[in-house]
Amino acid sequence: MKKYFLLFITLLISSFIIVFFNSTKKRYIKDLILTTNDSSNAIVYISNITQNKVKFNFSLNGKFYSSLNDFIRQNKNSTDSEQIVLDLFNAQIKSLVHENLFNERGVMPLLTLNSKGFAICGRQSEIFCQIAKNAGFPSRKISLNGHVVSEVFYYDKWHLFDVDRKTYFKSNNTILSYEKLIKDPLLFNQKRSKNYIANVTTIFKKYNKKFTTTNDNKFINIKKNNTDTFLLSIPPNSIFAFPFLPDYKTDFYPYNTKAKLFVPNGFNGTIRNPLILINVEGTGEIKINNVKFTIPKDLELLRAKLFLSKQFINQINIHSTSDSFALVYMLNPQFTIIYSKNKLHLNASDSLKVSLIQIKNKSKSIIKPMHIEL
Repeated sequence: MKKYFLLFITLLISSFIIVFFNSTKKRYIKDLILTTNDSSNAIVYISNITQNKVKFNFSLNGKFYSSLNDFIRQNKNSTDSEQIVLDLFNAQIKSLVHENLFNERGVMPLLTLNSKGFAICGRQSEIFCQIAKNAGFPSRKISLNGHVVSEVFYYDKWHLFDVDRKTYFKSNNTILSYEKLIKDPLLFNQKRSKNYIANVTTIFKKYNKKFTTTNDNKFINIKKNNTDTFLLSIPPNSIFAFPFLPDYKTDFYPYNTKAKLFVPNGFNGTIRNPLILINVEGTGEIKINNVKFTIPKDLELLRAKLFLSKQFINQINIHSTSDSFALVYMLNPQFTIIYSKNKLHLNASDSLKVSLIQIKNKSKSIIKPMHIEL
């Protein structure tokens, strides 16, 4: 019995040592400056030249967020409660525009911010409420008659923000609450935030009526912090490259830039990345939800499935049969602007090679993306 007890203790200590060393494995963290003389044709290449799968996240010029707490850290520039909320409000309205595409897939804040760059009012309001909650402020979503807004609690009061219409309402230098506005609809005419195309509709009575018809208005409190993370996976001998400009002739939504994950000929495995897959290039096979597509023969069927899917496709099984095989993902165009001088922060489980490469766009249908309101 004593012999088995000692063996058990030995195995327990060995397991602890293995877990300890794995958990304390040194990460590959780099802060790089990437420069170019032609920012319009520059592509960031992140290459995995190891023989292991590498998990990583990155930020480019302070954009692409690893978590909502990272979004808060990057955009909060004050210790004053109202200014913090305004900093976060301004950061979100500069990141997202109104569009209904992929709305059925629900609210995934990091996917919406980093990949889509658009959402309808309900999704945008919930994201802002979640950001405020993570920043330490009680928040709630208000569902109106055909519209959704947010309220954030600070200074012992509620304050209303409409991130979808990019506005709020002020009186006597105070951002007003829902309750104040419905009691006195004339306050809708008071000083607003900066003028955007998106908030033109707020000057009409139809907008005010969404608030004042109170019988169908609902309050939904945000109860928990969001703990999602933005973590990409790159297989051995593969390249993650961005931003590729949209092609208005071939892209079904030509307002976003694109990232391409190039995998080597012969790769056979599973890819999970928190980005919206919109296309596949090269030759090979891809399986989604047990449905197999042969590329390029079944490419149009695959694109239709990706476009019509009501759920985010998280897991993709692929078999590459060419060196040019690539998964094409949607990226927020506001986050992929390349300047002459760029800061790239990389946090990875192993070493990755980073370079900024000039390419020439051969197609005349390539366009510079515009983040527009639809």
